[in-house]
Amino acid sequence: MIIGKIISIFDVKIEIILQSNDIKIGNILCLVEDETKRFEVVKINSVSAVCISLTDNYGLKKGSEVKLYSKETIVEYSDKIFGRMFDAFGNPIDGKEFTSKCASPISSKGVSLKELTLDGSTFWTGIKAIDFFTPIKTGFKTGIIGNSGVGKTVLMRQILQNAFPSSESYGIFVGIGRRANEGLELYSELEKKNLLDRMAIVYSSIGNTTVSRYKTLLSGITMTEYIRDVKNTNSLLFIDDMYGFIEAKSEISAEMGELLVGNAYSYDLESEIASLEERINSSDKGTITAFESIYMPNNNMYKSAVESVLSQMDAKIVLDQHLSELGIYPAIDVFASTSKLVDINLLGKRHYELRNDALKCLSRFKELEEVISVLGIDELSTSDKNTFYRARKLHNYFTQPLSSSFVKIDDILDNVEKILNGTYDSIDESEFLYME
Repeated sequence: MIIGKIISIFDVKIEIILQSNDIKIGNILCLVEDETKRFEVVKINSVSAVCISLTDNYGLKKGSEVKLYSKETIVEYSDKIFGRMFDAFGNPIDGKEFTSKCASPISSKGVSLKELTLDGSTFWTGIKAIDFFTPIKTGFKTGIIGNSGVGKTVLMRQILQNAFPSSESYGIFVGIGRRANEGLELYSELEKKNLLDRMAIVYSSIGNTTVSRYKTLLSGITMTEYIRDVKNTNSLLFIDDMYGFIEAKSEISAEMGELLVGNAYSYDLESEIASLEERINSSDKGTITAFESIYMPNNNMYKSAVESVLSQMDAKIVLDQHLSELGIYPAIDVFASTSKLVDINLLGKRHYELRNDALKCLSRFKELEEVISVLGIDELSTSDKNTFYRARKLHNYFTQPLSSSFVKIDDILDNVEKILNGTYDSIDESEFLYME
């Protein structure tokens, strides 16, 4: 049945004059002559409908007739997602044949308060700096924050490859506005390591349409909900990068003529992010442990867009530009990074006190660097010299090679304790650099 005709075409916004009112917000329309050209209805009045284009606008023209394609955007909602790579609309992009078994709309399902659970065991990543300074728990949402080029994506992939094999969980990786070759590299890595059988990838490259980048996150969350609500098991969700979603949302809002806050972000950004994060919750059926990378414009984590995401996080790992430039990996700022699990009753006395002692040592190191730059190291007391050299060993110890194996928390605690109490004073600090 013909719904109407296109009367105006912009970058994302498509306006249609209606011949039938038998449509609803969220419906997917398409050209009568080409079903690959699709639009989602976002506004309806008595004579026209405003849509956002789900595909590129090449070949569109005024007067083209449109018809109803589907009631809403749907993605695969079965075990057939595993081992596959999809675009934002649930279409496989790995070059393999695909037959759908069961599909589901990408609209919000949510978790009721009755189903919500906050219980979970400690989730060890095998990465020394994270497990020692910002330990997380199963069911946590962890933000990995930093400017471009500091290693957010690399760290997220290392967490995936370190923690996923032994977690007995299923995983979803969501790439939003990333380079196409990064998606191919990830797919190949997971395939080589035999991890794809429990993973699904939802990916939109930087060259995809604005709406595609926006919908990628919704599709990825929907597949994660399948793991929790249908398979009744635990899942790991990796989102890279939330700022790509925020940018796409803002571009769509600007195109639709909506109010932008501070001439940058859509007025309903905070509520939409909150709504999405509410979907990434653990229930009595299964847990969702999420890692979300967040690009930090101009190293400013107090930008409203960044704050909107961080306010939903249980832990945040802040990557530092200066450390990255020095070749330190992972470039984690241990003073700015935080976790709700840092509590003596949750971590245990030994871990909690060692963490405090390590931070005191590293903080004193910063003060001593200033003194040394003026007076020289010979002017320090014996105690301060010990602190200075032990802090340098700590700095080196918390580096980790990309191809490292899983480092157990007990080994981390033992080594930190020995560095702090002087057991390793006779060992050169270079021996601690990138040790496993």
